[in-house]
Amino acid sequence: MERKLVKHGPATLMVSVPKPWANSHNLEKGGVLHCTQTEEELIFTAKEKKIITKEITIDFTGLDRSSIMFFLRALYRKGYSTITITFKNPVAMHHRGKKEERISSIVLEEVRRLIGIEIAMHKKSSITLKQLAEPTTEEFYPSMNRVFLLYKGALEGVVDAIQTQDNVLLQSVEETHDAITKLVSFCLRMLGQQTKGGDVSHVSHILMLYDIMIDILKYFSRNTIQEDRRFDKKDHDILKKIVQLHEIVHSLLFKWNNEKASRVQQLRNHIKSTKNPTVEYLLPLIEIQRDIIETRLTMDGALDDIAR
Repeated sequence: MERKLVKHGPATLMVSVPKPWANSHNLEKGGVLHCTQTEEELIFTAKEKKIITKEITIDFTGLDRSSIMFFLRALYRKGYSTITITFKNPVAMHHRGKKEERISSIVLEEVRRLIGIEIAMHKKSSITLKQLAEPTTEEFYPSMNRVFLLYKGALEGVVDAIQTQDNVLLQSVEETHDAITKLVSFCLRMLGQQTKGGDVSHVSHILMLYDIMIDILKYFSRNTIQEDRRFDKKDHDILKKIVQLHEIVHSLLFKWNNEKASRVQQLRNHIKSTKNPTVEYLLPLIEIQRDIIETRLTMDGALDDIAR
């Protein structure tokens, strides 16, 4: 069935609803239709679409602290609305801290990074998490944009903190890391609810790369403080070029430009040819920029086209 668009006012386009369909659903003037937006479709329904709940029960016995957190994050991103965790031992090993921690504390820490889900029940050998609210597609674009802005601010903040030897500013990367991880998980949960593949999977990959990049920045900042590292002018220049590289790559996600793409390769080669500890530590960050570009080239459209 095809319907013609009718212009109403200076910028509004309208479409009529077939009369037989409206009658069968008892729709009258002033009634409400529910709209779902995907990449290429607007789907109108007479009744609000019911949320399909996904439940899972999983045994965390024997897992360490990091594995528990990653497992929970993955289940959240897959869209489970109810997650029941069981365990025989109430504690798990924290290898970096060289100590045991209560599983309940580990779960609570990770839940704070998951939007719309909370602990619903806590028993001696199990914890149940439940979804409080389902994210809407309208929340995706601003959430994704927030990831990009937060990472840009973190990267620029690290460079500024190193130049001014400001450890307090370096420490703030930890909080930015948590905020980005939280938003990336939220975006991936929304993308996972879309039935279409193609560019959706590419956008998911790019978001996960940003999650990895903020991890690299977090540990770089943490180690800089712990080892009381000092940086010279050459280090500062390299760090500024890394910021410049990221800014160009980010712009190419939304609007392709051949000259900028060539500049990316030029900057990458220049940075990698500089042999010093800073470049070696941040080399994964530089290589991820190439991965982002390659992913962008396989997409049908720019990120703003996919998200809207």
